[in-house]
Amino acid sequence: MEYASLTGFVRTLLIIIAVLLAMRVITRMLLPYLLRHLARKAENHINSQMESMRRQQESTTQAPPQNVTSTKKKEKVGEYIDFEEID
Repeated sequence: MEYASLTGFVRTLLIIIAVLLAMRVITRMLLPYLLRHLARKAENHINSQMESMRRQQESTTQAPPQNVTSTKKKEKVGEYIDFEEID
């Protein structure tokens, strides 16, 4: 049965530590750029939605008013009764 040597163990630990440190440095360098990119993308998306809503609103306000004719006749439904309060 073979056992792992102390130098192999130390070498493995150093590799793991080096990889973790490299990942930490890379994330510290890339994370601000990634977040900035995502923020700009979200801003562009929101601006495009607002622009389409603005265009839609302008098209509805610039439409000529339609002539609406009232065909309802007001019919007298009943007689008006004036109630008095009793003390």
